[in-house]
Amino acid sequence: MILKKIFSSFPIFELLARRIIYSKVFICLHKLYKSTSAQKSTKSNKKKCAAKKIDPNLFFKEINKLGIKHGDILIVHSSYENLKSLSLTPVEIIDYLKDLVGPSGTLVLPAFRVSVKKGDFHMVDLDSKQVSTGMLPSLFVRMKGVIHGKFPVNTLSAFGKYAKIMFSDEINAKFVHGENTAWDFCVNNNAKILMLGTDPSRTLTAIHCAEDKMGLKWPIKGWFEKVSYKCTSNSALLNFNVFVRKRTWAKYMVSEYRTKVLIREKLLISNLVGNIQVSYVGDSKKLVQFIIDGVNTKNKKNMFFWVSKRRIN
Repeated sequence: MILKKIFSSFPIFELLARRIIYSKVFICLHKLYKSTSAQKSTKSNKKKCAAKKIDPNLFFKEINKLGIKHGDILIVHSSYENLKSLSLTPVEIIDYLKDLVGPSGTLVLPAFRVSVKKGDFHMVDLDSKQVSTGMLPSLFVRMKGVIHGKFPVNTLSAFGKYAKIMFSDEINAKFVHGENTAWDFCVNNNAKILMLGTDPSRTLTAIHCAEDKMGLKWPIKGWFEKVSYKCTSNSALLNFNVFVRKRTWAKYMVSEYRTKVLIREKLLISNLVGNIQVSYVGDSKKLVQFIIDGVNTKNKKNMFFWVSKRRIN
């Protein structure tokens, strides 16, 4: 918590921390640490969950105050591990979220596919229900009526009114969150975003719609690289060539500062409800446009990737 406050107030320290974190030496040490501390962490989490219980009715009452209504498109990021204090099953939480948007709304969960790198391309099984985004999406993609998108990167899954149409043109998408993607559809239709038990500094994926909407007009040189995906579906082979942000740029992200700015601009709400962090974006279209405007004006206060001036077109 102290580090988050420091990073949000002095972004230069987050940049320095990221340079260390993304160094090869640190990555090796971190993997070693994780392997030796996993068992202790599991025991610690169990104790935390057992110690603090939250009345789910009171929790949902707070969610209901956010302004989500029937007919909305709602993107939900979640960590079931951090929701266990509600003493609800994942299915019960999903059912609540469906009721929140009603039969005229659309519930959307990020359900990122797993890819395997083979030489110059990545292999993705589009028929697999294995996802990397947690318990709720893993169950959600298996539910009747839920559509799991066929795009290989940062895939969405959806249930409701717009579940089919948002995926209808993915085959023509060239950027991960750009034109023709389900992410772009959601933002263009002003989806609301709810984060349950997750940190918005790490899980507010919609911010990347800004760079992918701008595409090759994004002002930082060498931002994207083209990645090839070979996807299998019903024995057919689909090929995607997608512009993806280079991993190296993560070293230049000031995500804690970004969260502070978005809260200040009233584009993001983030509070604790009991011991669960709940964050909310009520206007995703405005959020993305705010980032694009900051980039277009080269206003460093609203740019959340801090690089040297020589890297900016």
